Amino acid sequence: MKRKPKCAYCGKEGRSKEHIFPGWLLRKTPTYELKFNKTKGRVSPDENTVRDVCKPCNNGPLSQLDDYARVLYETYWSKIVREEVEFEYDYIGLTRWLLKVSFNSARQQKSSAKSFEALIPYMLGEDLDPPGEVLFFLDVIRPFEGMWGGENVVIEPRDHRCGKMFLKDIPSFKSVREGRFIAIDSFYFYIMFLDAPGDEAAYGKIAADISPSCVRLTAAAQAVTIQPTRDYLEMKLPEVGMNLDAYLEGYHRFVVKDKAPKRSELRSK
Repeated sequence: MKRKPKCAYCGKEGRSKEHIFPGWLLRKTPTYELKFNKTKGRVSPDENTVRDVCKPCNNGPLSQLDDYARVLYETYWSKIVREEVEFEYDYIGLTRWLLKVSFNSARQQKSSAKSFEALIPYMLGEDLDPPGEVLFFLDVIRPFEGMWGGENVVIEPRDHRCGKMFLKDIPSFKSVREGRFIAIDSFYFYIMFLDAPGDEAAYGKIAADISPSCVRLTAAAQAVTIQPTRDYLEMKLPEVGMNLDAYLEGYHRFVVKDKAPKRSELRSK
């Protein structure tokens, strides 16, 4: 007899389609189509979903988190940041949602989700004590304004993506077991899983090494003021550069919409 699938959250039998980013966000940003799929090794207009979540979890606590994220999107995330911005948040609601998106992303990308297992009760709202060995940070990115391809252009940060961070070999990251990021337009969130808790000075160094403008989100503050120091091109070029063939092929197939040549041919053009 074929075994029935179990929910990645509650462990009970059942399955349904859960979007990495909520459906309402995809509908509000229909032009944000091309994304690099690490599992498939290509760029395509993929919805990016998982199918190991039962309907009670999907339509219950996880849907409620998406509802809160929608409020933040309409208030803050949908606006391109060009100067200093104040961001107010409910720490528990925001961090539960960030963990949920990252947990789904890790499973969809078939990478290790071990760091999330002990946090499932927190994501579901069964345990509302914030995790002590997980840090949350925020950075904001301004548009690129300058010369590109011989023209004076403005390139705004208009995409949403998430994934695993490639941590640099620097002292402040020695205590970090794993890093994850979630980007929505100008807003870049970072999750750092620690091997052991540190002090405020150590946390400040982690923030500074992520970005000069990066700030730590805490339950005590509930609001931060942040000034962007980096532009979108600085953030996007490393990802595109590492997966240039896939981006070229995806652009040719889904934007130009003619027969995509081989990647070696694209490279030579």
